[in-house]
Amino acid sequence: MKKIKFNIGIKIIGLVFVLFVTAISGNLVNGINGFIDGLQSIMKKIKLESSRLEASVLQVSEQITISNLNADQISSGMDELSNEICP
Repeated sequence: MKKIKFNIGIKIIGLVFVLFVTAISGNLVNGINGFIDGLQSIMKKIKLESSRLEASVLQVSEQITISNLNADQISSGMDELSNEICP
């Protein structure tokens, strides 16, 4: 009779241990999944913002090119005026 009680006790302890490990594993998996979901969300935001930043850089580059052309035109005009005033 003691051997049967001992075996049942061991089985109960084993079952409790399995349930405990399963619960911890489930929480761990849920935590990892939550972390990965959050990381994916952050990566999507970074991708979107980097696209916006790239567009802004392109606009600034275009404006710099236009400014350089305008500066060259002004410089050429000033040279022509200078040559006409002081030949």
